[in-house]
Amino acid sequence: MSKRWLVHWLDEQKPVYEALAKSIWEKPELAFQEHFAAQSQIALLRSAGFRVTDEARQRQLKAFVLL
Repeated sequence: MSKRWLVHWLDEQKPVYEALAKSIWEKPELAFQEHFAAQSQIALLRSAGFRVTDEARQRQLKAFVLL
């Protein structure tokens, strides 16, 4: 993967990540209670082909782990 390819890919993806950021910004949540934000990011990562687990939830943490 070249730097040029990565920059091009990021430019193509910019609207997707801007929309995600806007949707999270428009729905503020309290610290450590960011359920909407976390689920939105997980959904986007999964749609991009990432395998995302939420093992941390079992330990009462609000986080996700990328494999």
